[in-house]
Amino acid sequence: MGRSRSCDLVVDDMLISRRHARFFVSKAALFVEDLGSANGVLVNEVQTSGAVALKDGDRVIVGTHELFVQVVTNIADRDTAPPLAPTPPQPPRPAPSPSASAGAVPAQHAAPRTALTEQDIPVVLPAPTLEIAAAQEPGSFDDNLEETQRTEKMDGLATMARLADRMISMGRADAAVRLLGDHLRDLLDKVQRGRTVPPAALETAGVYAMKLSDISKDGAWATLGIELFTQVRKPLPAKAVQLLETLGHCENFDRQKLAFYKAALREARGLSPGEVTLAERILKLPVR
Repeated sequence: MGRSRSCDLVVDDMLISRRHARFFVSKAALFVEDLGSANGVLVNEVQTSGAVALKDGDRVIVGTHELFVQVVTNIADRDTAPPLAPTPPQPPRPAPSPSASAGAVPAQHAAPRTALTEQDIPVVLPAPTLEIAAAQEPGSFDDNLEETQRTEKMDGLATMARLADRMISMGRADAAVRLLGDHLRDLLDKVQRGRTVPPAALETAGVYAMKLSDISKDGAWATLGIELFTQVRKPLPAKAVQLLETLGHCENFDRQKLAFYKAALREARGLSPGEVTLAERILKLPVR
């Protein structure tokens, strides 16, 4: 699967590498394997490494595309094939609830997978590189623009934010939380260690921290966003302030952190007129 015309599944998406991933099967399972792509492969919103066995209902994210795994029975063999075992009902996974301590955010909630025996895993020859494939089919790639364009390497937070918006629109709040959790934590950790973070990444983190609190009703995400902007002594972006103003009651929202943030804004210097306006709106928020 990739942008290359040599792939079996050709996808026109510049976030997908020319040879991005491959699917293969054994008698036991269907597998997906990342082929060293620029933006990786996610299974159920979790980054993968190496070949991963898939099961019915799994979701594979490649670039901005999401594929669903579904087990089907061949119609011709329906009378002789053994019935598929029904999938037992699974209790809903609770939304992660990060603690109110500085920098604490939820961990991934990836479902453990059953270990496969050696005979279950198929023997698969290494995938040929693009150069080898081109050598096997001389001239077949030169005329394809997809082969000469470089894959867009987006930062992880921006990519996950785009995917999270899709999940939110589908009513899958838990998936959006899993997509963004680690990226928000990493950004807060960088800022706390004094590292410089691009303004666009800060803005994205501020907005989506509030979005996650809004959709999950877990105020710890809003607390994380407030901690992040307390460190840089800047007001949250306008969209984040609007969400914070209308957030209402959420569990785990640390209003003491909000009080610290307001104190930091009162002492902030060098704010632009627009930032001053946003700071004034934040200062009006109740701390109790």
